Amino acid sequence: MADELDRVRLGPATEKDREFVRVLSARVFSRFGDYDRTLPCWMGLPDVETLIARVNGEPIGFTMLGPKPLEPGVTELLAIAVVPDWQSRGVGALLLAGSEERARASARGRGRPILVATVAEDNDAARGLFRRHGFVELHDDDGRYPGGQRSFNVRKCI
Repeated sequence: MADELDRVRLGPATEKDREFVRVLSARVFSRFGDYDRTLPCWMGLPDVETLIARVNGEPIGFTMLGPKPLEPGVTELLAIAVVPDWQSRGVGALLLAGSEERARASARGRGRPILVATVAEDNDAARGLFRRHGFVELHDDDGRYPGGQRSFNVRKCI
């Protein structure tokens, strides 16, 4: 498995990646809401950064990051998704590490760097990924996804 992870490259998304983000969002986020429409739109916002994981030039996953305007130094992981054939193979961990690196860089001089995300209570895979990488689940501001699933925040000082 380490050999196949060596082939994964992270880099910034381009306009050509918008359709990949739309299709993958429809595939993995549809039960939560209309993220196949929302996430491609967010890609065009000036403060949103999208990282793409690629193997041999083909996209296999993405993360999307944005600032929390009222919380200096806090970056929100808006989305993390991996093509199902590549799930549970370490790609999510690579994307998360890349997101942490970008969040640290964007927080320089603006307070203590913190990465936050929202996760569905029933998304065991995502909860496990965040837990394994040092995120703490916060249940003080529980919410709901548009699809009705209970959600809560996770947070990590980076």
